[in-house]
Amino acid sequence: ENIVGNAKTVGAHFNQRLQEFYKYDCVGDVRGIGLMSALELVEDKVKKTTLAKTNNLLSRIARSAYEKGLTVRTSGANMILSPPLILTLSDADYIVDTLHSAFSDVA
Repeated sequence: ENIVGNAKTVGAHFNQRLQEFYKYDCVGDVRGIGLMSALELVEDKVKKTTLAKTNNLLSRIARSAYEKGLTVRTSGANMILSPPLILTLSDADYIVDTLHSAFSDVA
C-alpha cells in the first residue's frame, strides 16, 4: 500500500547491504538511492581505473547471477540494480546474497 515508504525503508536496507561489495577487489563504487543502485567494477581499485571494454568480468558475474535466478542489467562497467518498488526485506537479502555467490564464483 505505501509504495513510497516501502521503497525508502527497504531501499535503505538494500543499499546498506550493498556496501558489503566493497570487499571485492573489482568493485570501485557502490551507489544508490531508494531502490535504484549500481555497482561499478574497476580494473584497479586504488586508482579507480574503469573496467576495460575488453574485460568480460561484469558479463561473467551477470551470467552467474542469472544462472542462480537473478537478472541484473549492465551498462559499461556498471551493474544496475532496480528491483520493483514492492521489494521486501527478504527479497533484498536474496538479491545481495545471490550477488555475493555470483561474485565469489567469478571474481
